[in-house]
Amino acid sequence: MLKKLISNTILITLFSVFVSLSVLGQATDNGSLTGTVSDANGALVPGATVTIKNVSTGVTRTTTVNSQGIWNFSVLALGNYEVKAEAPSFAATHTVAVTASVTTEVILILGITAESAIVDVVAGDESGLLQSDGPVTGSQISGRRIEELPAVRGAFSLINTDSSVSGELSDPLGNGNGNPEVSIAGGRTTSQSVLFNGVDATNFSGTGSLTESLSPAPETVQEVKLLSSGYDASLGRSGGGNIQLVTRRGGQNFNGTAYVYAQNEAFNGNDFFFNRDGIDRQKARKVEGGFSIGGPLIKDKLSFFGGYQRTDAKTAYVPSAQSYTVLPEALAFITDRSNPENVRRGFLLSAQNGGQVSTFGNAFSFLPGPGSPGYCVRTLLPGDFAGTIASTCIDPTSPGFRLFRAINPVTGQLLIPALTQGRYERLFYDPNNVQVLVNGTTPITDFTPFGLPNGLPILDRGVQGRVRGGFPLVRVRNVYPAEFKQDQFTTRLDQVISKGNAEGSGRNELSGTFFFANFPALDPFSDDSLVSPTPLIKDDKNRTLAITNTHFFSPTLINEARFGVFYLDNSRELDERFLTPELTNPGLGISNPAIAFNDGPATLRGARFAGYGNFRDFSVLAPNDVYNKRIQKTFTFANNLTYVLPKHSLKFGVEHKRNTFDTNLPEEQGVEFEGLTNFTELLTGFIPEADVALGITDKQFNFKDLSFYASDDWRVRDGLTINLG
Repeated sequence: MLKKLISNTILITLFSVFVSLSVLGQATDNGSLTGTVSDANGALVPGATVTIKNVSTGVTRTTTVNSQGIWNFSVLALGNYEVKAEAPSFAATHTVAVTASVTTEVILILGITAESAIVDVVAGDESGLLQSDGPVTGSQISGRRIEELPAVRGAFSLINTDSSVSGELSDPLGNGNGNPEVSIAGGRTTSQSVLFNGVDATNFSGTGSLTESLSPAPETVQEVKLLSSGYDASLGRSGGGNIQLVTRRGGQNFNGTAYVYAQNEAFNGNDFFFNRDGIDRQKARKVEGGFSIGGPLIKDKLSFFGGYQRTDAKTAYVPSAQSYTVLPEALAFITDRSNPENVRRGFLLSAQNGGQVSTFGNAFSFLPGPGSPGYCVRTLLPGDFAGTIASTCIDPTSPGFRLFRAINPVTGQLLIPALTQGRYERLFYDPNNVQVLVNGTTPITDFTPFGLPNGLPILDRGVQGRVRGGFPLVRVRNVYPAEFKQDQFTTRLDQVISKGNAEGSGRNELSGTFFFANFPALDPFSDDSLVSPTPLIKDDKNRTLAITNTHFFSPTLINEARFGVFYLDNSRELDERFLTPELTNPGLGISNPAIAFNDGPATLRGARFAGYGNFRDFSVLAPNDVYNKRIQKTFTFANNLTYVLPKHSLKFGVEHKRNTFDTNLPEEQGVEFEGLTNFTELLTGFIPEADVALGITDKQFNFKDLSFYASDDWRVRDGLTINLG
């Protein structure tokens, strides 16, 4: 008895796992039709003949209405179908669009033949909410609707229109393939599964399942389907939504398109913030063009469809083309960086202009002169009394001073840029966030008696630690256009291996699609704190293959076998122009111990200098994750067997996926100096050993707010104490 109970439990469990008890869901790039046939009085008409015909390919299938007046067709290729019901002296026709993964219901009402047949034709664009007789919810977007977009023409650009989707709309001035980073039904942006003609095409390494992945040209897309809930067990494999893309197929007539889209900054006004920050109108250029063609190779046997598209874009209106950094205002007072004394005087002038007067004065030294270890700048300004000047100076042999003089090979300008009037904004403490006390007792808000009529400036550092700072800080917006290019083509072949009989028994179809794309990009600012562009090169590639064989054993027993390969290369590396000798660690005088076990570009390229505290939005040279190999390969093997019953369908299936991910990220080592609290430390070489970090840093992109908060006490000239809240 126990043995029988266990056996029955196992059978019930397997039945629950593998069987879908409704007609609503097909696994991938096909759909279903169902409906009833009735007369003008509403009475069902069992025994009527229902014939469907694919308007594009001419393929027909026939079935008989069962005793309950219901008819079903499963595993149908997408497209428009003509549905015709016939009974003696009566007929009805209907044209309907079959969409992926849902069953569309068609109600046929018979009229007198050739006189009162009811013809109900639907539009070719079926975009909108799913019209399904099952529990599945979501939306569908036709390729035609995506084509009509004026600017952002990515294959997935419109999935944000579904109410279950949360994410930013694609930027019409942006570059890239237009794939959005979205959350579906409250899930994570990486929790979606993506299918391309039925095979897995989910990006595992992106910030979202769609980002930096395949995006076929809209002219090659038949339909994009978003299923947010209620889809069957053959879909999903994740906790979020299911996104499906189906490419177009060739028909029995030749059809083609040719197109070109262009945009240019000449048609735009300047950005509001660029105007505010003294930046001229920047590049916003994009040219995208291509063609598609499809038709029969062998009539009724073999059809083809193909499309090619090229994109060339250069724009400054994306986050990776801008940074918003903090710099010392002293850079506006320096005209010649070749002489350390000129640099020292510029910083001293800045300190006298709202900072701490004693900063960057000269000091007595008993060391030898220029050329010796520890050589410092000691030239006194007229009227200075050396005994009262702080003992800080510039070391012209330090990595910081070498960096201070370095030229950015991308812009041809200084790596740490000079400041010009109108291009920066001095930072002041918000009086609502601070309390300023005179002699520790009397609060004030007017700083005019202290020589600060515009307010209390934010300095890089107070009198603390071994190095004295005190330079007013400014905000600077940096802009350099990002670049994106793409060459892609899509090819699809559909072959009828065996036509079968009129009802479809014995029919065998083979379909194959190959998508190819190279879409390299140049992101000038891989970190929003970079003071000048240090480009990250993306050499992205995608290759996707989907093959499906569909065999109709009978109108009610259908088998689908699928095989697919998804290859995605999202590797990144630093622009090779930053590997010139003067910008490498040896050229800057920096020793990186990681070279001992990994001698290559990732360890030779210049170390990143980054600030924190009030100086936190400052960095020079790229962060340590710029050498990042990310190659994903996904292999899909699947087989589904569908058995159509009068009112339901049973679906059995098995699927195997093999994912590989090749990365060299754990092996790449860099050196990073995160211990800079002010610019003095950079120029004097005071970089504590504890601040040398070996390994990969994870810096998330985030534009900083303009508000500043601190907890230290500051002294600005005699008699003024500021207690910061």
